Amino acid sequence: MAEGKTQLVAWVAPEQAELVKKVAKLAKLKLVAVGTTNQSDLPELGNTLKVATCSDIRTLATTHDDAILWIAEPQSYEVSLCEVLRRRTTQTVTTTPLSGSMDELVEEAGKTPAAKFIPLMRRSASYGEATDDIEQFGLAISAQCTMTCSSIEGTLWSRLFDAMDFINGLFGTPELVQAFLHSSNIPEEPSDLRGHMTVNLQFQKQRVATMLLSDQSTWKRETLMISE
Repeated sequence: MAEGKTQLVAWVAPEQAELVKKVAKLAKLKLVAVGTTNQSDLPELGNTLKVATCSDIRTLATTHDDAILWIAEPQSYEVSLCEVLRRRTTQTVTTTPLSGSMDELVEEAGKTPAAKFIPLMRRSASYGEATDDIEQFGLAISAQCTMTCSSIEGTLWSRLFDAMDFINGLFGTPELVQAFLHSSNIPEEPSDLRGHMTVNLQFQKQRVATMLLSDQSTWKRETLMISE
């Protein structure tokens, strides 16, 4: 007897409905329930996706413990959720970085991650295949990393998180960082970043890298490296 599809529940923004549907189809998952922060959007979201709805992310996580939980709505993956998520039987994935105060984030950094951030370029199949070739070329001295997406696919904060994770894996901790933002709003918290950004980084031994980031474009992730 064939096994049924793995179940998926998702906490999303209303405009991400089509994205959730496409991801579930490509990943061969069965979407069974959704939730969103703005409760007035919940009935229409459920009707659009033809699944059950849930008004509380903690309830969604615990009631559907046997389903993969995807946190897609920006700023919905909060430190206060972490203990609930760690107690789940099935994996939680997120496309939005962890939100919280600096003290909360530092404290949480020393614990087992409550959710797996996806997608990370560092974990991608193409990068894994290229790792041996990269090592053969020697120490990377310069890199240019581009990561862009639409506002539905993620936020500028998500792309910055992914790019910094990747560059940190290649170069380590930077000694100097210069970031420039083009946006209609200059946020107080990085989780509120929207728009376009360039970042210049300098590392030990005068190694350098640049990043071009946006959540107002099409999906693209690529890196150009120059080695010694």
